[in-house]
Amino acid sequence: MRLADIKAVCAVWQGEVLDKAGIAVHEDADPPFSPESEEFRLLYRRVFMPRDPAKASIELRLLEDHVFSPGAVTLEVLIESYGRIAQRLQQRTSHLAFQALTVFRPRSQDQLRTVFDAVTRGRLFLVTHSLWGFMLRGGLYFPKSFWEGAPDLQRTTVQPRSIADNALSLPAPLLGRIDAYKPWRAVGWGVEPPRAAPAPRPVRAARARGSVPPVAG
Repeated sequence: MRLADIKAVCAVWQGEVLDKAGIAVHEDADPPFSPESEEFRLLYRRVFMPRDPAKASIELRLLEDHVFSPGAVTLEVLIESYGRIAQRLQQRTSHLAFQALTVFRPRSQDQLRTVFDAVTRGRLFLVTHSLWGFMLRGGLYFPKSFWEGAPDLQRTTVQPRSIADNALSLPAPLLGRIDAYKPWRAVGWGVEPPRAAPAPRPVRAARARGSVPPVAG
């Protein structure tokens, strides 16, 4: 993965577009290097931080392995943090404020675009377990259609890979809840609205006229 690939995927989210969507961005093109404390050298970092906690944050880190395989470059994509989720739910958590919840390692521009689009379009679900205002644990889940589009996408966290597309209709987990995320920008501003379901066909009337054969079984 090259820096040019990262910038190409993020190109649409610049300047006025970010401001209008309420997204703060931080870019670090020359981060400091500490060989005593890092197995990976951080080459580049870009963070997209929505002001609305119901919109998912994403951080891109381009890393160089300078210990085991010098010169090898890896892209890590971090989505959300326990601190932001606790803020959204108005709860407390013992996890580090900026600990990433889900980490991907895309190996191509297409895989990075799949993850980036899922975050910007709100195509992920938050499942949390809480007790007396204290968040015990949380997880990010992606619809099955997301994984069907990226079957070999590498994920570093150990959690169930997917959840049904209609997750909000499922019963809430024990001591927990399921929440959807908002897209970064609203329908009608650069985002196609969902397609309306086709009108039901008048099956009964057609059968009465004998034009539709009965269903077998």
